[in-house]
Amino acid sequence: MRFLTLFILSFCLVGITQAQSVKIKKGVVTVDGAFYCNIKTKGAIVKDMKLYNQGGDMLVHAKPTIINTAGEEGDFIYYTLNFIGHDQTSQIQVMSLKPIKKIIGNLYEYQVINGDAINSATLQEFVKAFPPTVSDKLEKQAAAINGATNVTINNDITTTGTGDNVLYNPIERDRDALIFTMSGKVKQDRIVVATYKSKSATNDGKLRNIIRFFHPTSGVLLAVAENDDLMSEEYIIKTTRDDRTFSHKLSEHVDHEGQLAEYLIGIGYL
Repeated sequence: MRFLTLFILSFCLVGITQAQSVKIKKGVVTVDGAFYCNIKTKGAIVKDMKLYNQGGDMLVHAKPTIINTAGEEGDFIYYTLNFIGHDQTSQIQVMSLKPIKKIIGNLYEYQVINGDAINSATLQEFVKAFPPTVSDKLEKQAAAINGATNVTINNDITTTGTGDNVLYNPIERDRDALIFTMSGKVKQDRIVVATYKSKSATNDGKLRNIIRFFHPTSGVLLAVAENDDLMSEEYIIKTTRDDRTFSHKLSEHVDHEGQLAEYLIGIGYL
């Protein structure tokens, strides 16, 4: 997957540029300081999003889809928005791994959510601006880039593939469950989703960490993570499925294997 390209792109949506100040704190969305809706998200990086009114009724369900491409422009990501109680669907292509605020900003600008309900009239305008045609367009573009094989990571973050790709398919489990690393195994939802081996090696007189992650059933090498020295929290990660390189900085200098595993799970490699 081409997440590295996406990381270095500006955080923007293909669509309207909004100037509103959207803030999310403890499940509450405010726009320009005023309450807008409540929110629940699911997922590590590319998140499934549900918006609720103050009474707890769901108003909008936004599901992400990631389409893997072999092109230099990177992966395609789009959201499908379902408006509860309305027979309307919208799709928005995004150019960010954290587009939640941008999507909410678009909804706000079109005044789709009006108090505790969906405004049917403004919803029609929103759907005209963001019609449910993005998926077809991106699938065709991805097929042209990739040829016969196309790998898609959907809103459940499950990977499908053909040929050798099946050797790299992540293990099915609840991806919202806690992640544990112990005794060379990465577990989530009480299931081994990867194994790992760690060692230290010398490079230019400095000791560095090298951590390798393997598929638990096929045994293939999934990724190799290295830092410059033992005290560095910055890792360079190379994946074997698609020969990608990522840079990831740990949040703290403990449990390097666990933090790296969480990152790789979040971007769909474990």
